[in-house]
Amino acid sequence: MSSPEPTIRPPTLGSVLYAGDTGPLVHETQWIAWLREIAAGDPRALRDLFETTQDVVCTFISHIVGDRETAESLTVEVFYDVWRHAGAFDPALGSVLGWIMSYARFKAINHVRLARPDESLDDGCIRPRGQRRRLRQEGAIER
Repeated sequence: MSSPEPTIRPPTLGSVLYAGDTGPLVHETQWIAWLREIAAGDPRALRDLFETTQDVVCTFISHIVGDRETAESLTVEVFYDVWRHAGAFDPALGSVLGWIMSYARFKAINHVRLARPDESLDDGCIRPRGQRRRLRQEGAIER
């Protein structure tokens, strides 16, 4: 009788981003531990989480907003939200880094929408300058 084959779990975003030459692998249990400590008010855990993830968060935001200085500012806002809402994280719904990146995406897209309100369509897509006006004229979207 052979033993059952081990279940292969897909890698988490954190394990993919931090594997290899970029530094030690951070396991999801550590990510969760940091969030629990942050939820309990431990600023050292926030510092550790920030130092581990700030580069990937800032780079991701920078790709969306197109400006490194703005991305750095929004990255700080993301980690402020992490500090405030760490207790709301539910590991059953996904990884810690995925949760943080959701905050990052939200902050970045909101910034772009506020910076260029006339350039976003109702479907949430950012369009090149003038395309919204042209689509209105063609009747593709309503005012």
